[in-house]
Amino acid sequence: FLTDFWGNEFETPGTLTSDNYQANLIFLGFGHNFNVNKFEFSFAGLLGQNMLDFPFYAWDFLFSDTESILFRPAPLANIPVPTRLNALVYGLDLKASYPLFKKINGFISFSYLQSEHPHEYWTLARGASYGYFVEDRIDFRVILANFGVSFDL
Repeated sequence: FLTDFWGNEFETPGTLTSDNYQANLIFLGFGHNFNVNKFEFSFAGLLGQNMLDFPFYAWDFLFSDTESILFRPAPLANIPVPTRLNALVYGLDLKASYPLFKKINGFISFSYLQSEHPHEYWTLARGASYGYFVEDRIDFRVILANFGVSFDL
């Protein structure tokens, strides 16, 4: 929902167009290893920070089947245009490995990370004197699956 300058809320269909977002993740894992027969299993909780960089973006609001108005973020009412969103990132890492030879192991691992980035900003229409307050949220999710061979020194 959008809020205009007078506090009226309404919903306007439209699309957000932008370049790709860039996520800069820094995280640590804290976990435990244990052995079952020849298999080694490990799990770790992941915790860190996700610094999500915003590219240039714009809202294209559709007011009819054929007409739309392009809005761009603007720094109004002491709310800056968001360019970088920092948020807590958390997740889980699971790994299983099996010795193939004396110092060579095969492994498979799965990782899951997530962070939520709520933000708000004002938009202004190009060539118009009105704008809208936008409350937005980016839900960041990463699922990784790795498999390979490791060598013990």
